[in-house]
Amino acid sequence: MIAIRFVNEEDQRMRLQLLQETHWVARNLDQDLMQSLSGTISDLEKPEYQRLKDQLRAAKQLNLQWEWLYIMGRNDAGDVYFHVDSEPEDEGDASPAGQVYNEVTTEL
Repeated sequence: MIAIRFVNEEDQRMRLQLLQETHWVARNLDQDLMQSLSGTISDLEKPEYQRLKDQLRAAKQLNLQWEWLYIMGRNDAGDVYFHVDSEPEDEGDASPAGQVYNEVTTEL
C-alpha cells in the first residue's frame, strides 16, 4: 500500500511540474507572432513562423527530457493541425505548418 501511495504521489508531482512548465512556455511565446499565422503551408515563408520555431527550440532546452514542443490548432472542419514545432525542417520528425494530426485523441 505504501508503494502505491508513493507512485501516485510521484505521478501527481510530475504532472503538476509538466503543467507548470507548459504554462511557462506558453506565457513566454510571443502571442503577436501567433496572430500572423494562418495554419497553412504558406506560414513556412513567414519570419513570424521562423521566430516562433526559434522560441520553441530555445524553450526545449529547459527540460532535456522533452522530445518535441509544438503549437496546434483546430480548423473549421474540426481537424487538429500543427502551427509550428521545435524540429528543424530537414528532420524526419518535423511537422510543417498546416499538417493535420491524424492521431488526435479525445483528451487532446
